[in-house]
Amino acid sequence: MCPGSKKKKVSISILFLAIFFSTVGGQCYNQCSGNGECDPQGFCDCWDGYDGWDCSFLRCPSAPAWADIASGTDDAHNDAVCSNMGYCNGETGLCICHEGFTGRACERMSCPNDCNGHGQCLSMAEAAAAEDGNRLIHVASYEAWDADMIYGCVCDEGYEGYDCSLRPCPVSDSALTSGQQDESVVLFCRCGDDCTNTFRLRYKGQYATISPFMSAGEVADRIMAMSSVKSDATEYTSPPVVATFSGAATVCSSEGTAATITFTRDPGDLPPVFIKFDKLTSSEGSDVHMTTEATLVCTCVGACGGHFRFVGDRGEATEKLPFSAGESMIQTTLSRLSDLSSANITVTISDGVGSACQDSATVNTTIAVDLDYGNYPLQVVPSLFDDGQQQQEDEPPMMTLTTNDGDKEQEYCAGLGSCDFSTGQCTCDEDYEYDQEYGPCGQYVVDHSHWAGRQMCPGFVLRPSFLALGTETNEWNLYFTDGGDNSSDPFTEDDSFDSTVVLPGYYW
Repeated sequence: MCPGSKKKKVSISILFLAIFFSTVGGQCYNQCSGNGECDPQGFCDCWDGYDGWDCSFLRCPSAPAWADIASGTDDAHNDAVCSNMGYCNGETGLCICHEGFTGRACERMSCPNDCNGHGQCLSMAEAAAAEDGNRLIHVASYEAWDADMIYGCVCDEGYEGYDCSLRPCPVSDSALTSGQQDESVVLFCRCGDDCTNTFRLRYKGQYATISPFMSAGEVADRIMAMSSVKSDATEYTSPPVVATFSGAATVCSSEGTAATITFTRDPGDLPPVFIKFDKLTSSEGSDVHMTTEATLVCTCVGACGGHFRFVGDRGEATEKLPFSAGESMIQTTLSRLSDLSSANITVTISDGVGSACQDSATVNTTIAVDLDYGNYPLQVVPSLFDDGQQQQEDEPPMMTLTTNDGDKEQEYCAGLGSCDFSTGQCTCDEDYEYDQEYGPCGQYVVDHSHWAGRQMCPGFVLRPSFLALGTETNEWNLYFTDGGDNSSDPFTEDDSFDSTVVLPGYYW
């Protein structure tokens, strides 16, 4: 036995007895610390704000639990101290939250690094209700249990990453691929000859004010003036935005003008273009909207059977449609998707055919959707099953949906370099440099001087996209001479090579 251990046992026993006798006969230990009432059984009933068996602790706040044990069907996430995502400091009544959580009761997530000052920290409910035309496209209502608990960063333009700490490099189409499609949208405007006032186009959060009698070039210039449009080169082979009109020479007309606006430098499937602040007035009335056109192509070899569904803007799927569906059935089914109605949908099946698919035929169905934004992202999901039985054709039916959405790659540094996300600057792969069409790293290195004798022959190096015009020699370095004229511009795809001499050359 260690010295003094017997004395220690006696002291503990006396303390236990003192506590025991103080809680019998309706007496509570420490008289509930003056922060509660003692019930007849000798237990403290603490007042609001206090806790503990003797009410000596300050009570920490409660909120819906991040994780707990369900007490019934659909009965979980009930209130818990510090939301079960921290512990309570009874001396201060404050929650000490686990990393990544904050709030009086640890009831919400914290945004990492406060978005580094380059974004907004929004809850899921706030993000659903917000719309910036770029990252947040549609307004919705979100009211689930975590609506005001889960937070995240919505980054400012020019920043990205979960905490908005990254500076993205320029994004463009890969210079090594071809055959893809630029994104285009169709703007329709009908307004009488006495049309006045303006409307605005919104793209990636920026606005362009459009007057009713602008020409195609003027409309394109207004859109290109937006900072959200990729037009960073002082000169470029083709302008970043091209507008063409059908039906009139001005963007609005009494009969209606369909203006096709094509984004030639912003690659991929782009955010929608919105019509905002339509203030046009005319004695004949006015109508301004965006038209999304999609073509459903169904090809059947032999007998044709099965079903298909459409998927709309918000990920909603329609009920299944048979391959034999006609114009009216397709229109009615699409009208049940959010934002759509029978009034703004037109369905036309080619050549007067009565159904979307026919045996041993290819059928095109045009679907036009008129909204205050475009392009409406419509998709089709076909099934080769008809009433649960797979069709037994020698060659199964094919169903595709083509739209005006862009499908070019969205590559940092044109896919020919690496991005430093701390600066947003590209480091190009060897022998690649800036190109006016593709941006950083978009073309093979050439000497931009007008042939000051450093090359073996006068002429111009073609960009990779032009190499298909001639026979490639000496790897990429192919020179087309121009009769000794060392001051003219490089040949383009429209130039004639009938009398041009082709010589191999070298690059220094």
